[in-house]
Amino acid sequence: MNFELYAKKYAMVPHIENGYFKEIYRSKQSVNDHAPGISSIYFLMEKDAITRIRQLNEIDEIIVYLDGNPVEIMMIDLEGKIQKFILGKNVAKNENLEIAIPAKYLASFKSLDSDDNTIDFSLFGCICSPAFDYQKFHVLNINEIYKKYPNIDKNQIQEFFLIQ
Repeated sequence: MNFELYAKKYAMVPHIENGYFKEIYRSKQSVNDHAPGISSIYFLMEKDAITRIRQLNEIDEIIVYLDGNPVEIMMIDLEGKIQKFILGKNVAKNENLEIAIPAKYLASFKSLDSDDNTIDFSLFGCICSPAFDYQKFHVLNINEIYKKYPNIDKNQIQEFFLIQ
């Protein structure tokens, strides 16, 4: 499979983060009598794409590798500490099959190159609990991050602002 085949097969649409997605599941069971308990999507990125830095309030998220190139995930915790992980299938290269992003953490994704130059995409699943809700989703610009975390290492996050 390649980028175009996945995009067509799952009728993916553009996402505000800078990628394409398709919701696969949304629970009919609610949490605290209001939000559905869980949701999942497929998220597709073109090779070398970078998503905008975003935050999910009150929603934990599990990111699961599915296919294609590995993905660098940058997270910023509540104190402004930066953590970076590689999502992928090559555990010998310290890649992770899944990564948890706690609620309120900032996160961004970057599709990386792989050993196979013919791969033009990264595909991963996002499982949210409670279910994803755009009202609890916020894309941040660079000034918002610097204001929120004045002591953050700007060199470590600069590459994630290439599209903003």
